[in-house]
Amino acid sequence: MKGGDNISDGFFLDMELIEKFKSLPRAKEDQWKDCCIYRVPSYMREANPEAYAPKLLSLGPYHHGAAPHLKEMEKHKYRALSRVLKRTRMCVEDFIEALRPLKKELNIDSYNHLDEKWREEEEIEVLATDGVGWSFSDRGDSGALQ
Repeated sequence: MKGGDNISDGFFLDMELIEKFKSLPRAKEDQWKDCCIYRVPSYMREANPEAYAPKLLSLGPYHHGAAPHLKEMEKHKYRALSRVLKRTRMCVEDFIEALRPLKKELNIDSYNHLDEKWREEEEIEVLATDGVGWSFSDRGDSGALQ
């Protein structure tokens, strides 16, 4: 009988948890429109510079092309993009045109304090290479990109 009570207690705990989650306020799409990706404040970076610097792969505009040790991975991002385009039989021009409307949706403006150098073409380049590079960064075998 006691074992049955434990199962029953667990069931009620689960139901309480479910009800608690149901009562949480629902996220509204427009509440996320003002989200922003901030630069790490300089006082934090200076305290521990290595903690805030990418080691292998940079994503997004903050570290794009900044460090020599990341340049090797940039080549892999372009290789991954090339393979995706080949596999999907899509030409690079069509791919770039398909990204243009997504740029507004993904809102690269959500990055705080970007340098003035970021023009639309550079933003599209980062979306294309980093998006594909990130998608395949966790795949260890080269066959994943073929």
